[in-house]
Amino acid sequence: MLSKESQYQNIEYCSSVKLSPNRSFFETAPDGWLEALAEQKGLNTNADLELILPLIRDQLTTSHYAFEIGFGFGRVIEWIRKLAPAKKIVAIDHSSKFNDLVRNKFQGSVTLLNKSIESFKLNVKIDLALWMWAGIFELDNSNKFSAFRNISDAMYENGLLVVEFPENIVGHNIEECAEKNSLIVNTEFGTLNIYRTNALDLEDCAKKCGFDLVKDIVYSPQVGVLRRILIFKKC
Repeated sequence: MLSKESQYQNIEYCSSVKLSPNRSFFETAPDGWLEALAEQKGLNTNADLELILPLIRDQLTTSHYAFEIGFGFGRVIEWIRKLAPAKKIVAIDHSSKFNDLVRNKFQGSVTLLNKSIESFKLNVKIDLALWMWAGIFELDNSNKFSAFRNISDAMYENGLLVVEFPENIVGHNIEECAEKNSLIVNTEFGTLNIYRTNALDLEDCAKKCGFDLVKDIVYSPQVGVLRRILIFKKC
């Protein structure tokens, strides 16, 4: 039988070495900061994941890979592991700090990739992609299209892509930039570059990359800030 390392040696290739401009922000984030932010945003209860569970349950039972974009401290991976321990998972995050954290937490049971989604392609096929908690806001329009295209190229027909984000960006020290829809979020340890988007723009981008919108969910976690979940199916 092949070792785990051998099984995964051809799982990915990178089309470029482009790095996210926000990488340094996450590298300098204090330990526990992201977990505390999840609680502040009301996502520590996994309200977003429980909402989509009835819609992705079939994908959790297949032998194909699930793909998580921006795994952070491993919240989504842990949720999948508890519900579907046999499900194969490949997950990507541009922060080496979070790669080290999650690798220690799951001890090789998940394939982790320290890459940026807009410049990345998979060599395995997936039937589920989860992009939760506003990670989509880190990409401008051109890079959003590249990311959606890379996900689409790796996905089986009828596979699902789930994108989750807040309706409004609130509760931070935010500066407007000259570039349209571009913002800078200031924190005590660094700045985060983000790009506002909305459901219509994301649906248009997804359609150009071979997806149809099948579900649009507006919900409010415990903190009361409206958030949105878009679920797309690969045509």
